[in-house]
Parts: sequence; C-alpha cells; structure tokens
Amino acid sequence: MTRLPRLAPGRHVTPAHGCCLLELVSTLADDVWTDRPATVHPVLGAVARCVNDLSTPDGRRALLVFAVPLIGTSQARCANALVEHCLRAAGRPRARWTRWWPALAAHRAAKTVADRAGEHRDEALRRLLAECTALCRDEECPRGTSDEQATGSARGGRRGRRPRGHPHRGGAAGDPRRRETAVGDHAHAG
Repeated sequence: MTRLPRLAPGRHVTPAHGCCLLELVSTLADDVWTDRPATVHPVLGAVARCVNDLSTPDGRRALLVFAVPLIGTSQARCANALVEHCLRAAGRPRARWTRWWPALAAHRAAKTVADRAGEHRDEALRRLLAECTALCRDEECPRGTSDEQATGSARGGRRGRRPRGHPHRGGAAGDPRRRETAVGDHAHAG
C-alpha cells in the first residue's frame, strides 16, 4: 500500500521534515528538492505556495490533486493574465508595482482571497489555484521560457536588473554627490 504524502505549510529542508505542495511537485518532476521547482511557472508557484500555506490541514489534503497539473507550466507566458485574474478574484485594483513583481502581486491577492473567504477559505483557495493552473495550461496561452516572462519587458523580475537611483531624489545610486550605495544585480543571481 502506498502512503500519500502529508502536506504541511512552509518550506522544508528535507522530505523527512515534511513537504509543501511545490516540494511534492519538485519530487514528482524528478527535480531537486525545492519549493520553487523549475517546472512550475514562477507566478503560479507563488499562488500555489500561498494556497498551501493558508489552507487548513484538511484543505491541504485536497491540494494533492494539483501536484501533477502544476508540472510543465513553466513555459506558459501568462504572468500578466495570472496577476490580473488573482487581483480580480481578490477585488483589488492593479497597482503599478505589480508589473515589476508579478509573483508578489499574485501572492498578496491570494492572501486577500483567503482573508475575505473566512470559513470557506479552503474552497476559495482551491478554486483560485484551479483557475490559475487552467490559465497556464490554456492552449491559447503563448509559450516561452519562464525567465523571459518573469523578467518581462520591465526587467524587474526575479532575475532581472533592479532599477537604479530614486525617481524623486534625482541622481543615481552611487552618485558621488549623494551618500547612497549602488544597487547591483539580484543578490542570488549567479
């Protein structure tokens, strides 16, 4: 008899410490143990992490059916559609910053959906994850690399260059006339 994995909130160092939905996906996809598997679209991954973390233990058991459909969504170029859908579900307007940080925008919107659903949070979160997964699997969704989509045209995504300077104070970061330090590439970029 095969035992089903028990999903838990948060990130786990090894499978012996438990697993979240995306760590299960990384295992099923034969990827390294991580809660950010390369096979899952980065914005969809942010929604899935939030749904996993905010669900009740009973609600988490029902998330197991999403493990396989999440695999292979990384090529979908649908970050904007995912963010728009999550914001619409949360009843939040789109802010300018969501263009540069789509995963954060989707995560915050999913959290708002959970907060507003009250005692029906598990159903609302599962519905949101199902709809977002369907968006990534849609035949009409263009395909490309998730890195291209995550960085977008603004170049402010997870692996993109961070903007330099401050728009209201003038000058650039590291300007000798100002006492600021330069802002370089993302700290984890290789």
